[in-house]
Amino acid sequence: MDLNRRQRDLCRICSSEYENGINVFEEEGRRLYLQAKIRKYLYITISIDDKLPKIICENCCKKLDGIHKFAMMAIKIQDKLNKLVVNTANITASITYENKKGESKGLLHSYLTKVSCMGMLILCIISNK
Repeated sequence: MDLNRRQRDLCRICSSEYENGINVFEEEGRRLYLQAKIRKYLYITISIDDKLPKIICENCCKKLDGIHKFAMMAIKIQDKLNKLVVNTANITASITYENKKGESKGLLHSYLTKVSCMGMLILCIISNK
């Protein structure tokens, strides 16, 4: 059973009528990875063989791109934060090792060194953002 003309002119995601839509399987849709993004973020599977619309409206396309950019930003920040934790742990271990070697510089010196090093790492991460 094919969709009638009115149903075919509806956005696959929001069901609104569109003036300028993007076909998921044509050149622009493939270039924007629409099928993969829709499956990944919306858990909707669009097949070239299904009987539902293959076009999404510009508004949904922009929202989908925004979701993708937000997800990529979050992944990058998580990576930076994980690196910060690893680097901070390495610095702390290094300071602890130095203190165990017999160089007794006192508790205040060790604390200030750790704070200074962590501050530099945070500044590096923020400046690379």
